[in-house]
Amino acid sequence: MGVLAALAVVLGVPARAQTYNYNLEATPVSLSFEWTIGSSLPATKSLTIWDTSPCPPVPGVPVCNWPTVLTTDQPWLSVGSAAGTTSLTTSVSVEPASLAAGVYTGNIIATATELAGSPIRIPITLSVTSPVTPATLTATPVNLAFGSVALGNDATQSVALTNNGSSAVTISTVSLSGPGLAASGISSGQVLASLQTATLTITFAPIATGSVNGGITITSTASNSPTTVATSGTGVAGASHSVVLTWNPNTDTVAGYKVYRTATSGGPYTELGSNLDASASFTDNSANSGMTYYYVVTAVDSLGNESAYSNEVSATVP
Repeated sequence: MGVLAALAVVLGVPARAQTYNYNLEATPVSLSFEWTIGSSLPATKSLTIWDTSPCPPVPGVPVCNWPTVLTTDQPWLSVGSAAGTTSLTTSVSVEPASLAAGVYTGNIIATATELAGSPIRIPITLSVTSPVTPATLTATPVNLAFGSVALGNDATQSVALTNNGSSAVTISTVSLSGPGLAASGISSGQVLASLQTATLTITFAPIATGSVNGGITITSTASNSPTTVATSGTGVAGASHSVVLTWNPNTDTVAGYKVYRTATSGGPYTELGSNLDASASFTDNSANSGMTYYYVVTAVDSLGNESAYSNEVSATVP
């Protein structure tokens, strides 16, 4: 009975696994993957696990290829072979489909329990990026209707140019077709950042009566260049204006009167018409809208002698 009791004590002592003073190594020492959301998954990469023990083994060392287990610490990271021996080459793959844009890190853990330099960690980096949206330049509105515009006047409308892509757009040229059009607000070489909007101002000043159809063409680095905007407008005759002058007739005998006009009070004055008019009134049919004119009158006798200027009067044309 005493022998059996002693034997029971010996069997109860756990056996200790012997370790050897060699290290695990990995080639390469780290791996990185890149993936753009929506694209094909990254290709697998190769990883080799080896150790520093001599092969063939030296006396007292049983083997030169040691049992090794590979695990990962991230759900998106996996290996093709989870177990083997050193001098193990396995594939490494990532599954990023459920991940948002960002940088992720993980590890492959290689463990060979009989080696002192174990376990080791092989760092894995995964960069997930959002897809690049091609830069497109859109115009709002795409049609400008100026309607009827009187000769001598102009009308102005605006076009919003927006970069709807995720990369910058450079404006190259703004070209106009059609008489009476002018553009301002955007210059050649102007850069629009992603989602930025710039305003292009278009002015229509008709140079003749009648309908005019034209357009604006914007060339740029956008994928949909050129961007176009259609224009239409009609030039119409402006409203006629006149200024009627009357004065008290000269008490002396006169051959007629001369009428002078200026846009600056006090002159110098320019004669209107070329013939003497004996009546004590005059109608100026060459007046323009928005102007203020200043008038004087002189009397001329039969010998051609001309009096001094009358007092000055003014008239503002609406």
